[in-house]
This record gives sequence, C-alpha cells and structure tokens, in this order.
Amino acid sequence: MSLIKKISERLGFSQEPKLPVPDFYKPYMALFEKKEDENTLLSKAEYAIIDSEATGLDLEKDEIISIGGVTLINQSIDISQSISFYIKGRKISDREAPALHGILPDQPFGMDEFSALEALINFIGNKIIVGHYIGFDLKMINLLLKKYGAPPLKNKVLDTAELTKRLDFPLRNYQFAVNKEYTLDALCARYGVIPKARHTAAGDAYITAILFQKLLSDLDKKGISQVKDLKR
Repeated sequence: MSLIKKISERLGFSQEPKLPVPDFYKPYMALFEKKEDENTLLSKAEYAIIDSEATGLDLEKDEIISIGGVTLINQSIDISQSISFYIKGRKISDREAPALHGILPDQPFGMDEFSALEALINFIGNKIIVGHYIGFDLKMINLLLKKYGAPPLKNKVLDTAELTKRLDFPLRNYQFAVNKEYTLDALCARYGVIPKARHTAAGDAYITAILFQKLLSDLDKKGISQVKDLKR
C-alpha cells in the first residue's frame, strides 16, 4: 500500500469512488429511525440467530461460504422464518474445511453474494442479532456490505458465549473464565443441547437458538429481564 493511500485512509478519505447504497439496504436503514424501546422484555423481543461458515479465519483473504439463520419470537423458534444458503464461486482450498462444513471446492450451486446479502438483510430486519462468538461473523458480513457500498449492520447484538460468562461471573471478573469452557460444543454439553448438524451454518444457528432459549431463562432468574438490563 502506498504512503499516500495509507495517509488518505487514516484521514478518512478514499481514492476509490464511493458506491451508492444498494436499494435493498435503504428500507433496512429506515427500520432504525425510530428509537428502540429499552423497556422491551427480553422474552418478548424478536431475535435473528445467525451463523456463517467461511473459507478460513483471515479477514483479508477469506470469504463467507454459507449463512444460516432462524428467528426466535416470544421465546419460540420459528422455522418458517429461517434462511440457509450458499454463496457460489468460493475457492475452498483448506483440506479440512470440507470435512467440517460439508462444502466441496468449486461447488456449483448457490446464490451470488449480492443476492445473499439482500436475503440476509431482509431476514434480520431490526431484530436483535444473536450468535456464538458472533464477532467474526459480523466482521465478515460488514466487509461484504462495504464491498457493495452499504454501511455496517445497525442491529443490537448478543453473543451467547459472552452471555454465559456474564451469568457465571456477575462481577465481570472474566479473567477467571477458561475459553474452552465456552465453545458451542462445551455449552451444548452443559445445557443438554443435542448438537445436530454441527459445523453447518443452518445447523449451528439452530443449536445456538436452543442454547439462547435456555440462557434467556437463566438471565430472567438473575433479574436481567429487559433490554436495558443488558447494560448493567
């Protein structure tokens, strides 16, 4: 990267022409014009539980292969409002990857990434996004949105790993948390969730939704029952 480009990026300038915001993103932005009601009960909120599979963990080189999601409304999983799709044209070179997510290199079927983004945005709307170690998924999605001229996602986000740590350590002394105890497999074992279709986006989203149902119950017992309580 040239020195001029580095300085331009630091100052917030771009040498590349700014892309117009995609049409599918505009109704999504409008959903957030109204201020969120933080008195909403967590048990009554609407959630989009999502998961993605990628070609690897390098944000600069790797890409999303597949996205899965289910909706949780009134603490019930609504399968009728779910998504599961592959993005075609991905190069899967890691020998271990197909064994995990079952997607073969140069798999011919799937959606183009623009249509996949549109489907994802229409699915999540202004729901609260939930995922397990969701940070990486969101970074990948936001990079893809940026590619097409769209701003980052605007939704409130909850991470099931972090929620469990909060339940375990009310004083937020997370330095005592052992990361291996908060993997999706570890929490499934702890909460009695059968991990069906693991390492597929749709399967992991559904498993995370079941885990989140159990966490909502535990949060309520701890007096964390409204959206505003999450900030305490």
